[in-house]
Amino acid sequence: MPKGITNYHYFWFSFLLVLILDQISKLFVLRFFPKLVFKSFGVFVGFNLLWVGFFVVLVVVFFVLFRRLFLQNKLLASLFGAVIAAAVSNILDRLFWGTMLDWIGVFGFKLNVADFVLIIGGIILISQFWYNSRDRMRN
Repeated sequence: MPKGITNYHYFWFSFLLVLILDQISKLFVLRFFPKLVFKSFGVFVGFNLLWVGFFVVLVVVFFVLFRRLFLQNKLLASLFGAVIAAAVSNILDRLFWGTMLDWIGVFGFKLNVADFVLIIGGIILISQFWYNSRDRMRN
């Protein structure tokens, strides 16, 4: 890796990658496969913009309080950027479409790319924090 690439770069790269990928995939499906799209209220953000605003404030406060933990290595910085981008992408859906745009069917649920990133990235982030805190307790 070239010198000068920091964990902040990993955060922003994964943030932009997930945000762009999710938004482009939604536009693609809306354009070419509109019958596949299921409009939902979303599992992660709530049912109205008040909850969306609360969620954004919560994420910002959480990030400010735990910034050092999130940016301590490349993996955590990348995962956190991806998870935040997925949440922002779903919020953008609520703001611009008034609903979540889901089209991928999994076990009877309709999801989108952002939902997968939130679920998988969230699980990995939690496991990394648990693993890292367990290591610190041993030392």
